Amino acid sequence: MSDKRKVIVDGNEFEVELEMDGTTWSATVEGRTFKIEVPDSGPVMKKKRSPGAKKKKSGTVSANIPGKIVTIEVSEGDVVVGYLLNHPDTIASFIAVNSLGAIWSCCSPDFGVESVINRFDQLSPKILLAHDGYYYNNRYFNQAEKILKLKAHLKSLKKTIIFTPD
Repeated sequence: MSDKRKVIVDGNEFEVELEMDGTTWSATVEGRTFKIEVPDSGPVMKKKRSPGAKKKKSGTVSANIPGKIVTIEVSEGDVVVGYLLNHPDTIASFIAVNSLGAIWSCCSPDFGVESVINRFDQLSPKILLAHDGYYYNNRYFNQAEKILKLKAHLKSLKKTIIFTPD
């Protein structure tokens, strides 16, 4: 099954191609493919279950980042937060996280680190995704120090993944 969708973020339009092959979903955004392995894959919809019949959806999210492949175990209800730019990495990450029924929250790196800590700490995130820096007005903003502060304050984090945007 293959499906193309247009996604608009802050006025920027991206085409996302979604493919499903058995239990593997692929999301391709601007030439980058993110693969999502979901056991018993199908539409993620909240269903009421009878007491004692709770079955959580879980799987792995794999991203092909230049030079390495990152795989994360994510289950329905887990919280994944992004300290990310308006970038295809962000859109693909959202699609991957959402497809597993996990909870997604994202803040732009131009937010002050204290406000991001206040927002994310309330959610008790398991995973932090972040861009290591960005250019604005021909000036580079390195995010390493902010990411270290986030990791130090977000005690629930199990894993942090750093993206380097193009």
